[in-house]
Amino acid sequence: MINVRDKILEMVEMGLSKDDVILECLKYMSVDEVKDMALRGGFLSYEDFDDNMRLIDKEDNNGKE
Repeated sequence: MINVRDKILEMVEMGLSKDDVILECLKYMSVDEVKDMALRGGFLSYEDFDDNMRLIDKEDNNGKE
């Protein structure tokens, strides 16, 4: 018996849009789950967050450099 995660991966290999799968995953997951995934996957690091684990907006530096 194949699990649903493996089935979706198989469908991606057969041509299912990766973009569609990514968008649905991100919409389905909680903010904390996305944060954990981003940290574990190396997309973001702890340096990207403030002391309260809120994402730092590096483009909004309030005039500071």
